[in-house]
Amino acid sequence: MDPPAEPTPPDPRGRAEVWHCRADALAPARALALAERWCSPAELARIARLRRPADRHRRCLALLLTRRALRLRTGVGEADLRLTADHQGRPRVEGAGADVDFNLSHTGVWVAVAIVGDGARVGIDVESLDAIGDGDALLGAFAPRERAALSELSLPARRHAILRLWTLKEAWVKADGAGLRLPLDSFVVMLADAFGMEAVQPPAGERAADWTLGELRPDPTTALALAVRARGPIAWHAHPSGFPAADGPGLGASR
Repeated sequence: MDPPAEPTPPDPRGRAEVWHCRADALAPARALALAERWCSPAELARIARLRRPADRHRRCLALLLTRRALRLRTGVGEADLRLTADHQGRPRVEGAGADVDFNLSHTGVWVAVAIVGDGARVGIDVESLDAIGDGDALLGAFAPRERAALSELSLPARRHAILRLWTLKEAWVKADGAGLRLPLDSFVVMLADAFGMEAVQPPAGERAADWTLGELRPDPTTALALAVRARGPIAWHAHPSGFPAADGPGLGASR
């Protein structure tokens, strides 16, 4: 039986959408059963190669969330979507549903996927506070202005700010498409105190107006960041946390 129905908001065209859920949103046996119905043999093989059961489950859930979100966005059934990779290894849709860009991320507890259309590119990153330790090892990757701002914070506040900044920059790099060729100190994101950004300075030759950044806090120790590169600012919408519904408006039952 598929997860219960919950409609997606109407007319998502022209905006980015984010879905996220905890790793325990589906039991491992149920997740694997869905993966065997929805995923390609290559995807199933990649899951099987992971040694730790927890890693296999997170990877499985990430693929399921991606296929369900793409189905809700495009109307193409989960098992009918053809997911491949470009020359840089970035996942993409081929054939039906190929007019969207998507990106996924997962950490110890959370799995997330973002989708955008209209020729835009999207990146998403989710990280936990535990994964960065005190955060000092990451400081050298940031731009001087960012490091100066972080140095003025108390230790607890600095640790949380480093986590926010790291996820925003990772999401930016994933949306940019340059991958590791784009140094994290080649662009600047100045954080507001608690949430959001005060200023953004993109890499040389790019316009700040073409970038949209967003943040979510799935729990007090986790940061989720979204970056969208488009022709001007773009709206974005975060769906409620949890594995999304089988049926949105106008969609048939899940296969």
